[in-house]
Parts: sequence; C-alpha cells; structure tokens
Amino acid sequence: MIEVEVKAVSNQEAKKKIKQEGKFLRTENQEDIYLNHPVKDFAKTDEALRLRKIDGKTFITYKGPKLEEKTKSRKEIEEKIEDFEKSLEIFKSLGFREAGSVKKKRQIYELNGYKVSIDKVEGLGEFIEAEKEIKEVDQEIIENAIDFLTDLGIDQRDFERRSYLELILNE
Repeated sequence: MIEVEVKAVSNQEAKKKIKQEGKFLRTENQEDIYLNHPVKDFAKTDEALRLRKIDGKTFITYKGPKLEEKTKSRKEIEEKIEDFEKSLEIFKSLGFREAGSVKKKRQIYELNGYKVSIDKVEGLGEFIEAEKEIKEVDQEIIENAIDFLTDLGIDQRDFERRSYLELILNE
C-alpha cells in the first residue's frame, strides 16, 4: 500500500475543526525505535525501519522512499509482532543499530475519509497529520490531501515533510 501523508505544525483553528467535525477514534501512547541497516544508510536511501509500541502492542514497519516532492507519500508495510524487546534484540544481532527514538501521544480522528492525528511529540511540540492509504500513486489524491489540511486552517508554510525522527535529530 501507498500511504499518502501530510503533516504540519498544529494550530488552534485546525485542532478545533478536527475535534468538532471529526469522529474521535482513540488516544494512543506511541514509542518508536528506528533502526538503521548494517550495510546501507536509510537516511541516504530515504527509507525507514521502525519498531513501535502502542499501549502494550508492538508493530514493525518498513517505509520506502518518498514518492513525490510535496507530501510524505511512500510505500508502507506494517505487521503486528509479539515482543518488542526480542524483536529489537534480533535486529541488533543482525547488525542493525538504533538510529533514534520518538515518543508521542496521538489523538486519532476520522474526518472526510482521512485518518487525522493530533500528535504531541516529546521534544518537538504539537503536529497534525492526515493520512490515507491508496493502491498506487495518484497525484489528484495527493493534492486533495494538501487541500484538506489547508481547509482546516493550516498555512502551507507550516507543512512538514521531514519525519519526527529527522526533526528530533536536527534539534
């Protein structure tokens, strides 16, 4: 699947619209550990391998390179796994190393066909993400995602293509 994702620095107007118009789904506490490959540098290839804990559940996610210039749209493969610590130990035994970590509290809503998250990211602040899964790259859907955030009251100057990990590492 391709994940179309747009992210921006949060503002009060957008948060208010999401909370008034969206359907609240859940709140999650997420802790991510990003891993770097022993032979190739994911920062250079624009890929990511992540182990994520969500309130006691664990997921492994591969994210491919960004597919276009305006959003964070990319191939994403995610699978639930049993044990975070054992999985991390396996990867470290294979030569993978930790590239960094991200902790956030995420409020998730559904609004106009998008999964919309209000994220409080430890060390960074608050962001809004809108995402939708599609089968193949579709420029119209990507443009609609940009318009969706703009319609919430977010200025395009506040859009952010970098991942939370990139932002944290650049701090």
